[in-house]
Amino acid sequence: MNFIKDPAKPTVLFMSDSPLLHTGQAVVLREVAMGLSSLAKYNIVVAGWGYKGGPHNLPFPLLPSSHKDHGKAGNAEAGVLSLEAIVDQVQPDLLWTVGDIWMFHYVPAMRNRQKFKWVAYTPVDGEPIPREWHAWLKNPQRLVMEVEYGSAMMKKYDPSIEHSWIYHGCNPKVYYPLTPETRRAIKKQIAHLRINGVNSLKPANGLPDNAFVVGTLARNQPRKNYERNLKAFSVFAKDKPEALLWLHAAPVDHGYNLVQLAHYFGIQDKVVFTTQNTVDRGLSEGELNLVVNMWDVHFLPTQGEGFGIPILETMAAGVPQVVSDYTSHVEFAKKAGLMIPLDPVDDFVTGNPHMIDRAVPKPSVCAAQLNRLYADPALRAGFAAAARATAEPMTWEATIPQWDKVLQQVLG
Repeated sequence: MNFIKDPAKPTVLFMSDSPLLHTGQAVVLREVAMGLSSLAKYNIVVAGWGYKGGPHNLPFPLLPSSHKDHGKAGNAEAGVLSLEAIVDQVQPDLLWTVGDIWMFHYVPAMRNRQKFKWVAYTPVDGEPIPREWHAWLKNPQRLVMEVEYGSAMMKKYDPSIEHSWIYHGCNPKVYYPLTPETRRAIKKQIAHLRINGVNSLKPANGLPDNAFVVGTLARNQPRKNYERNLKAFSVFAKDKPEALLWLHAAPVDHGYNLVQLAHYFGIQDKVVFTTQNTVDRGLSEGELNLVVNMWDVHFLPTQGEGFGIPILETMAAGVPQVVSDYTSHVEFAKKAGLMIPLDPVDDFVTGNPHMIDRAVPKPSVCAAQLNRLYADPALRAGFAAAARATAEPMTWEATIPQWDKVLQQVLG
């Protein structure tokens, strides 16, 4: 690694999904690292899961790290190093991580753990916090939660653990509502993918003028509840020929085969996908803004969110929300749309392998909330304005002074 340290500055090693990928964690790492880099107060190095080397335009070194085990091990011959080896090489004063607790379970046991201080940016996407994470939660020098909900859960779990909370941000100059005229013009020719056959997609252009588009921006993985999503949409759309479900997700990833799931619920003619939709081949933020501006509603009956960046980004674009009334996103999304009510006894399952309550909303209840927005354009317009007003001040720039303060405190 060709890296020249400024001896007058502390060295901060960031670790999570590669900032070149299209995931929530990649966005968080990229925005925080870029913001702190602009202060010119730190030597910044990033260890990126899923980065395989190659050119990039980031203003700091980017090292390949193991995506399979989140940096615990690596293949030195392939240039993919373990976190232990990267620490030996970089010699950071501070490690900054963003990801679920289980992704970094090995850090306390690293042989060179005492060589660096650790700031762990940690989501809480359900409750209760499992007791087996206790020793881990006490290991970082500073634990930073992503929302006030996470902070409240941590206080309830163990008030002696020092922690704070810092919101994620968005880019409201990139995600913003288009004018009605611009929206109509783009709707006539926007590219997307339609289901073609049992397990394939075909390119298409343009949506009908009268299309009522329900959109979902979320990775295809179990916690996003795509089975509930498509089942609820099938209930909502059964008497609405103009209804479409636009999924911004890889059709095949860690969750369902979404094409097959659409066939299963008989809505294969009503489901469309974004043209570039994988974690390593996605749209730019500007292109994604055009997509979400086609949506009348953003629908995410999630099992739980550590934050919910797609919720905030679609809010910035002025899209009303229909989301589960559970966990972190509720505190900033509750004025931006309808929450999906959950019965405390019947609408939760115990997660596996981590015993955390996961929400499983009723499809009929989800469909009822979608129907309320479908039937009331004035209600949608009010939520759209509130969504934009809430998201507009929640910028990444606003988070950087908070992170600088945390790092200065931990570094002493």
